[in-house]
Amino acid sequence: MRKGIHILIEAYAALSSPPPLTLIGRAYGNIEDGTSYESYIKKLIQKYNLENKVTIIPGVPHEELKKYLQMSAVAFFPSLWENFPYSCLEAMASGLTVVTSDTGGYPDMVNNNECGLLVKANSHASLYQAMKYLLEKPQLVRELGLNARRRVQTLFDSSKVCELMEKIYEN
Repeated sequence: MRKGIHILIEAYAALSSPPPLTLIGRAYGNIEDGTSYESYIKKLIQKYNLENKVTIIPGVPHEELKKYLQMSAVAFFPSLWENFPYSCLEAMASGLTVVTSDTGGYPDMVNNNECGLLVKANSHASLYQAMKYLLEKPQLVRELGLNARRRVQTLFDSSKVCELMEKIYEN
């Protein structure tokens, strides 16, 4: 639930003509009434008649993930809270525009309107506005994706991160 997929579905359902949406990952845990989060998400998809628009892939081997990233233009990370998720960096490194919540490590990864969009955490209205904005500006999606890739190469390349960590340990 902390990944905010329910928020993503609510925002997506509000779009007048949404493009296909693929959800990759396993749902786990329960909501407050004891219903499994997976069931809850499937019920939301049914509630909004999105069965023909939303594909759920419970998980893919890491080596297959590249294929899905290459087929995408935007990756959504509407987490309620988060640390510093590599999945976002992987999407950015693949040249995708990312739309993330403004929580945890996301603001350190994503410069708003430069390499992606930051939206208010736990707000399907904020996420909806970002989706609508990007659908209206396909050229911006390409620009933000290119900027995202450059940002990862510049700031988050593993050799640079290891070098910084080494300096921290030396100090």
